[in-house]
Amino acid sequence: MVRREEDPRGAAALVVDDHPLFRLGFVAAWRLARPREPIVEASDLEGARRLLTPRTRLMVVDLLLPDGFGLDLAATAVRLGVPFVVLSTADASAIVEAVRRSGAAGFFSKETDPHRILLEIDRILCDPNERCFPARSPLPALTPRERDVLGGLLAGLGNREIAELLGLGTETVKSHTAMLFVRLGASDRFEAVRIARDLGYDLALPYLQEGHVGG
Repeated sequence: MVRREEDPRGAAALVVDDHPLFRLGFVAAWRLARPREPIVEASDLEGARRLLTPRTRLMVVDLLLPDGFGLDLAATAVRLGVPFVVLSTADASAIVEAVRRSGAAGFFSKETDPHRILLEIDRILCDPNERCFPARSPLPALTPRERDVLGGLLAGLGNREIAELLGLGTETVKSHTAMLFVRLGASDRFEAVRIARDLGYDLALPYLQEGHVGG
């Protein structure tokens, strides 16, 4: 891991968001609260990767970007020792959990007052162990294989297609699907998909899989 520069002089915060109104508003709030601390902007993953360095003071990243998912920057930020927080309008339980597992220091809804976000960021910058996440209902305890099957259901695949994709027998897929119904509290695959989407699995599932690395 690259050690992060301790002296903030010459280091800049990085905000990554494709919505100009929000990005410019956050930058303005940052400059008002921290007039001596520079901040740089990117509107997509490609631009963020060019600006993200070991000297980055902090990264504030939107979850949904035009060329990918904000968490695709997580592994790079962790490797460089750069603390980061995620902002999004999508804040279901699975999404918040995926952000937590990514190594982020916090998650904020875009509806949160920017000044409150800056106050929480102050705490994070002062204490590397500080974390700020909203309370959410616990997720059902899915096994890795159940998550694989759920991914197939969310993609609209039938049992035979899921079996071929995962290299499983059709009866095995049926068994996992039945257990998913129990864990999600669903009566059929349509209700299971609806519940899974309400929990945010349609966006977060790849980032909850074992061994996932985003960079």
